[in-house]
Amino acid sequence: MPSAGIKNLSLNLTYRCEYRCVFCEIPWIRRMFDGSAHRSKELGLLQIKRLLKQAKECGAVSLNFTGGEPFIRKDIYRIIAYCSDLGLPLGINTRHTFALNDISQLESSFFGRFFVSIDSHETETAEKLAGRTDFFAKYISGIRLLIKNGIPTSSISVINKLNVSKIDNLLEFLCGLGMTSVYLRGMDLSSACVGEYNRGDKKKRHELLLSNSDEEFVKEKELKWRNNFHRLEGFIEDRGASTASKMLHPRCDTLKGEIHARPDGKVFYCALAHDLVIGDLKKQSFKSFLDSPLLAKLARPSRQDFKGTECFRCTLFDRCTILGRCYKRILRMHGKFFMPDDKFCRRFSEERLVPTDEDQ
Repeated sequence: MPSAGIKNLSLNLTYRCEYRCVFCEIPWIRRMFDGSAHRSKELGLLQIKRLLKQAKECGAVSLNFTGGEPFIRKDIYRIIAYCSDLGLPLGINTRHTFALNDISQLESSFFGRFFVSIDSHETETAEKLAGRTDFFAKYISGIRLLIKNGIPTSSISVINKLNVSKIDNLLEFLCGLGMTSVYLRGMDLSSACVGEYNRGDKKKRHELLLSNSDEEFVKEKELKWRNNFHRLEGFIEDRGASTASKMLHPRCDTLKGEIHARPDGKVFYCALAHDLVIGDLKKQSFKSFLDSPLLAKLARPSRQDFKGTECFRCTLFDRCTILGRCYKRILRMHGKFFMPDDKFCRRFSEERLVPTDEDQ
């Protein structure tokens, strides 16, 4: 692989989905691209196979399929089988309701792990959060089928005002299902991205945000339940910290080993920046994209890339690079990539600039 060090490919197979989860950005993204949710805009089977083969040849070690809902695609099992033929571990984020026919197709071809969304053990709450009724019982039955047939399954739970008071019941439910791991995500992630970008219905999201006391409550529960799963990843660690006793800023993992592709083959910079296109896999090979100077600069910018800006003479330049600048925000502020991230800069000491020869 090139200097960018990309090892994983996350592919949105489609933007189509039968759910309208209140915390999901996909409905907004579909509107933003005005029609790109249509299947005619999606990569075809042969195009996807070519992309996956190229990714393997370029050193990719794992894949992730997400959406929308990947299982809306009629060719999904052929795509999964091809991943297995390539020997690439596959993670699939899904809300699909599995049946025996699905299991029979998966048992001989699936090599990886499913990530299912379970936000409540109660039907009414789960369906309110998913924006869809009459699905929960069948959905859970399908998950039981996956686990019963030995298909590794993990759950992702979004913790919010509707479920935080019953988190013990939720975790007990997930443990009883036989989840190998559980990932908790909080509605109030204080990362730069969620704070800056439109993600779904703002009013509904605001109503579901956790308070500081809620966060402390969930942290206690996370510690209590940690040993019940092989790995329980708490959202408190993921979201970074707002107190002075913890790290100044959560590290951004964008372009730290993974790239993302839209259903139409456009490559975008981070999981929340579908409009920040830096390549097109319909028009270029995976290798040519990985070898592009822009990708290398974005992943590992040098001080020279920022010449003429405050970043060029900043004593904390290397630290800022390690933590990860938000290029989407930079573009919105300045219209080009290699400029200061004004909001990011304010988190550091004001005494960060040193004179250069050009200043003398």
